[in-house]
Amino acid sequence: MKIGVIGPGRVGTGLARLLSDRGFAVSAVAGRSAVHAQALAADVPDCKATTAQSAADICDLVFITTPDDAITSVAGAIAWSRGQGVVHCSGALPAAVLASVTRYGALPGAFHPLQTLPDAQAAFENLPGSFIAIEAEAPLEERLVAIADALGCRWGHVPPEARPAYHAAAVLVSNYTVALTHAGVDLWRALGKTDEEALHALAPLLQGAVTNLRRLGPVAALTGPAARGDWATVEKNLAAIAATAPQHTFTYAAMALAMIYNNLASPTGDAAPGTDAAVGKDSAVGRDSAGGKEAIERELRSLLEASLRNRGAL
Repeated sequence: MKIGVIGPGRVGTGLARLLSDRGFAVSAVAGRSAVHAQALAADVPDCKATTAQSAADICDLVFITTPDDAITSVAGAIAWSRGQGVVHCSGALPAAVLASVTRYGALPGAFHPLQTLPDAQAAFENLPGSFIAIEAEAPLEERLVAIADALGCRWGHVPPEARPAYHAAAVLVSNYTVALTHAGVDLWRALGKTDEEALHALAPLLQGAVTNLRRLGPVAALTGPAARGDWATVEKNLAAIAATAPQHTFTYAAMALAMIYNNLASPTGDAAPGTDAAVGKDSAVGRDSAGGKEAIERELRSLLEASLRNRGAL
C-alpha cells in the first residue's frame, strides 16, 4: 500500500516520518510550499515531492493534513480513484467534509491522533500509546485500524455528531494546560526566575498531576485552596497575581469560578477522608468557608466582568 501526504506541516511531517519508520511506504508528499514538501520527501526513503494530484494518482491511501479550513477545498480539487482512501486528520471535523471524493468512488475517512504534535520529533515521542479517533467504513476502516495498531496506538470510534465535543475535550486538556503553564511561568518571573528555571520547577508539578489523574481520577486527584475551601488563600493568590502579572487575573478567576460552578470547590471545608479538602476541615478556614465561598464567588464574577468590560466584550 502506497501512502501519500498532502500538507507537510507539523502533523503531516510527523505522521509521514513515523509511518515510514514503522515500515509503511510513504511514496509522495505534496503541499502549498514546495520547499517544505521537498524537505520532508528528502527525509523519507523512496518518497518524492509532487503535486497534490500526482500524489493522488500514485497512492492507495492519502492523508490530507492541511489546516481544517482547507481540507474540503483540497479534496474537491483532486480527481480520485475508485477504492482509494482519502483521510483527514482533523479532530473537530467529520469524514463527511470529504464527501466530494465519493463521486469518484473513493472512500472518505478521518484519522485523528489525540495528541499534541508541535513538531516531528513529538510524533515519535508522544504518538505511540495515544488514542486515535477513527471514522470510516469498510474496507478503509480496516486499513486505518491496521495503521493505528502499527503505530502502537489505541483506537476507537467517535461518531460525527460527537466530534465537536471530543475536540473540545482535547483543547481543554492539552492546549489550555499549556496556556495555564505559560501563566505560571509569567508569575515565576516575580521571583526573579528565568523561564527555564520556572519550567524546570513547574514541569514535575504538572507531571505529578497527570500521575494522580491516572491513579485517582479527575475528582479525587484535585488539590489546592479552592478544593479545600481555603478562600483566604484564594484571596492572597488573586492579590499576588494583580501585583505581579495582572494579565492573568482573568485566567485564575475563570478557573476558580469554574470549580465552584462544577461543584469541585468545597463549600464548607468538609470533604471525604484522605482528600486534600479534608485536611483543613477542622480549621478556622474550614469553618468559615461557607460564607467565604459566597463572597469569593461574587468577587470572581466581578473580576471576570471587569476584565471583559476592559476588553470591550460587555
